[in-house]
Amino acid sequence: MGSRKNQIRVLSRNLYLGADLEPVAEAALSGDEQEVVTKATEFWNQVQASDFSTRAGALASEIARKQPHLVGLQEVSLYRTGQTITEEATDVQLDFLQILLDALAEKGAEYKAVSVHQAFDGQLPALSNEGELGAVRLTDRDVILMRTDLPAKSFKLAKSKSGAYEAQLDLVTGLDVSRGWTSADVKFNGERIRFVNSHLETSSAPSVQKQQARELINGAAKSKKRTLLVGDFNSDAESPESAAYGTYDVLTGKKLVDTWTTLKPNASFKKSVTYGVNDDLRLTPYSVNPERLDLVLFGAGFTPKTISRFISPVESAQPLGPLWNSDHGGISADFTLA
Repeated sequence: MGSRKNQIRVLSRNLYLGADLEPVAEAALSGDEQEVVTKATEFWNQVQASDFSTRAGALASEIARKQPHLVGLQEVSLYRTGQTITEEATDVQLDFLQILLDALAEKGAEYKAVSVHQAFDGQLPALSNEGELGAVRLTDRDVILMRTDLPAKSFKLAKSKSGAYEAQLDLVTGLDVSRGWTSADVKFNGERIRFVNSHLETSSAPSVQKQQARELINGAAKSKKRTLLVGDFNSDAESPESAAYGTYDVLTGKKLVDTWTTLKPNASFKKSVTYGVNDDLRLTPYSVNPERLDLVLFGAGFTPKTISRFISPVESAQPLGPLWNSDHGGISADFTLA
């Protein structure tokens, strides 16, 4: 951050589960047990092919290069497997949080998780790589990372919280859904700042998503402190005609302002979108219903200075070859205290 002592930088990043969970949910809702096994196996195979251990290196490089004070992460997955479908799977295969923290440490970037919310958790029957029927357990989390290499007199954690929304999507899919938020109150050069991170329900349930946004604005993001809100809100900020656009209106309807439209009001749609990469992460341009879902919002007491969108390719040993490091682009923004 150089000598800009009064400037704070934040970053938002959806890490991506590694595969599309919707076909698994549809199979579960159909009640066809064999189809559930088929779709869950395909899901798990794709997660492995999406190669998070490699993607994490590129994600960590982005963070290390940007050096944000605070990072809001979504889809911070934990995958465990088991040999039977009747017992809880406990064999850790992929812990996105630990893998990313290790990658950051390797690059000399000092961060720690200060707030974690379990967004959903569930176990599904799937075939192992050896073709044996067993279980895959997915635990999805939202996480706030905080930079730890700065002097405590200029930047330190005051308190952190997390919580679930009352409005939740009722799914009979083997997943316990509990979307919510994480927050961190920090002292920055003597001033108190609240940083909030969330991942709202998908646009397939716009009424639930909109109610979650109301809870967020009237709850965790409602504070007398200077407030910054980041996340994947699943409401396309560039499509007023979409069913989920009402959520964006809720988020920006009172005291919070969209940093992107403030600093880049004339940006083209192509340069604004943050989501739309293929589910398998192959190196194709944004092409699958591109949308601007990832936002950095600011309240009173901040002056926005810069905002940028970014996504990085990675060289993967998996059969798909080179991949994007996520299906979402990251967003970082700088603010001075007004």
